Amino acid sequence: MAVLTKEQWRRKRARQRKMKKIGILAGFALIVILVLLLIIKVISAIFSSHGDGMLKKAGDYKVKDALLTVSEFSRSGIEMEKVANIVLHYTGVPGMTASEKRDYYESLKDKKDSAESVHFIIDTDGTIYQLIPTTEIACAAMAYNEYGISIEYCHTSEDGSMTAKTYQSLVSLIAALCDKYDLKTKNVIRHYDITHKDCPKYFVDEDVFKQLKEDVGKVMAGKTIKVTDAPAADK
Repeated sequence: MAVLTKEQWRRKRARQRKMKKIGILAGFALIVILVLLLIIKVISAIFSSHGDGMLKKAGDYKVKDALLTVSEFSRSGIEMEKVANIVLHYTGVPGMTASEKRDYYESLKDKKDSAESVHFIIDTDGTIYQLIPTTEIACAAMAYNEYGISIEYCHTSEDGSMTAKTYQSLVSLIAALCDKYDLKTKNVIRHYDITHKDCPKYFVDEDVFKQLKEDVGKVMAGKTIKVTDAPAADK
């Protein structure tokens, strides 16, 4: 066994101390990198994902979970990259309930002959049902599917008019979604604006549609609208 000279021993100790410092610095750098990655992940979750896409409440109104089965004919499961518009629709069949329309969308996975769906349906009693997470696209508004949240409401007559409860929930839901996705009332559009189809028929009237957006703006500003002033009445 070779005996180290005093100088060799000093150099060996110096190398050991140097390696120890390098190890400490490397460990510290790794911790910093992991913390930065965690911060980036948290920031991304806050500003990009908007949670799981499920809305629990719209103002004072609860939103009921009625998710469709994932299927290319109703709920594709395809991720929506961003939300830029709220698109309005109506069922088109007076007296049809939200449950009936939801069952129709669900049946498409078995019929496999058309692709249709919306994110939300509002019943005649004002109950709001969510069929698709707002993080996924629906099959409702053609090119707007990729960045539009579609809302459909049940109506009571051929002209597309609805109960006051339905109108109140519609306004509250639109306002809640605008707040959630930092949208303005100008971002609220009708199926009619995309295809010129009379949908939702009641809101094809520009004055009525203007009133709806004004009411949404009031709710977003923290004001309370009077249902009796709404362009709708119980039938």
